[in-house]
Amino acid sequence: MTKYLLLAVIFSFNIYFETTSAKETDPIEFIDEPLEEGIILPDWFKVSFLDLEEDLNEALNDGKRGLIVYFGQKLCPYCKAHMENNWGNKDILAYTLKHFDVIAIDVRGQKQVTDFDGSEYTEKQYSVKAKTSFTPSVMFYTKEGLSLTLRGYRPPYQFQAALEYVADQHYKREAFADYLARAEAAFSYGKETLNDNAQFNRGPYILDRSHFAAKRPLL
Repeated sequence: MTKYLLLAVIFSFNIYFETTSAKETDPIEFIDEPLEEGIILPDWFKVSFLDLEEDLNEALNDGKRGLIVYFGQKLCPYCKAHMENNWGNKDILAYTLKHFDVIAIDVRGQKQVTDFDGSEYTEKQYSVKAKTSFTPSVMFYTKEGLSLTLRGYRPPYQFQAALEYVADQHYKREAFADYLARAEAAFSYGKETLNDNAQFNRGPYILDRSHFAAKRPLL
């Protein structure tokens, strides 16, 4: 009986572990096969006639920093990852809504897009012109014009850096690659080494407790 109870406990634990692990998501690793069901755009996206100059002016008049043009397609797994991991993050969403209006262009769509110079294209034609057929792509427009283009899926910390890069007008002073390099350094700080702190700088240390009895906790 004890043996059967033990096997039942182990079996239950394995089910729990596998179920819990399956619920965990990684913003960088995900299934990249085409989706079976199309993506439904968030209802907070701005309803637009895709007149880009008009949309930008409305955003600026509302006190926002500018306009984000999102290029995607319905069955794109990377677009889904962007929606879930970036704009699905409440902090990133709140920051986006505070500083930008967002409109969507379907890279396979046939709706009319009016560019800033008045030229008219279908969504598909404009996506090719803007070199944003690789989805998702995001273009940031401010009163200075096109300030940043992101092609392809970016994990949350990179997308947040892009939002701040444009909202805080860093594009006036430096390239996004330089700005992002500092953000990545901050993101990785402490991942491979112990953080420096004066109270930890006195040695020597005996971290191996297999040969010496411990009088105080190691951590």
